[in-house]
Amino acid sequence: MINVDGFARLLTDYCLEVQPGQQVQVSSTSLAAPLLLALQREILERGAWPLLDVGLPGQTEGFWNAVRDEALDSFPSAGDHVVSP
Repeated sequence: MINVDGFARLLTDYCLEVQPGQQVQVSSTSLAAPLLLALQREILERGAWPLLDVGLPGQTEGFWNAVRDEALDSFPSAGDHVVSP
């Protein structure tokens, strides 16, 4: 089993060298939830801002199967559609 806390420290310190004030984009699926939570904590502890982009299994396929053509002609304003927990 992977040590997610150790791996998150390795990523933030050695691989990315996360610095205070940085914005760090992390994209993954919910299958990596334990690692994503550990990364979020490590990034915050370094004074940086984690931007988690977490997709659900089947999300992309479901989107393309259901989206209407008229929806593809525009792009929603992200600020108008953000839902916070």
